[in-house]
Amino acid sequence: MNLDFEKMAAEAAHAGTAEKLSGKEMTELFGITKGRVSQLTAQGIFVRQGSDYLLKPSVKNYLQLSKTAAASAPLMKAKLAKAEADARKAKCEADLAEGKTVSLPEVEATVAKIAVTVRSALLNFKNTLPERLQGVTAGEISQVIDNEIFNVLTIIHNAKI
Repeated sequence: MNLDFEKMAAEAAHAGTAEKLSGKEMTELFGITKGRVSQLTAQGIFVRQGSDYLLKPSVKNYLQLSKTAAASAPLMKAKLAKAEADARKAKCEADLAEGKTVSLPEVEATVAKIAVTVRSALLNFKNTLPERLQGVTAGEISQVIDNEIFNVLTIIHNAKI
């Protein structure tokens, strides 16, 4: 709700309305609860005189509070975004320290080792297969190739990476 308090105060003064308001009138004018009126009074925003509130200084202070809050909103959003980013970073660091995640350099090194192991095993397959196919009938070739593939996969599986 965007209220023009300066205009409201001017209209109230022009209409001859008293410059003092009760707590109930303050809640109605500002559209806030009695507790919020008390809080703003304790903060010095609403100015009291006896049991009533002084309209002009209260409106002026409330306007200043509203302007300050509006001006600081982008800064508060930026601070919140930074705090959220810091929290995500801290979680990543904690997960890394606990072994729940692995760093990119570790992943890259492991993938490189796996690639070397697979390449070596496949190149070795080319060297050992002809030897195993000697004297094998056409019907047995499939079984020999299956065995060689199984051996290559076993080598890869057992590799210390």
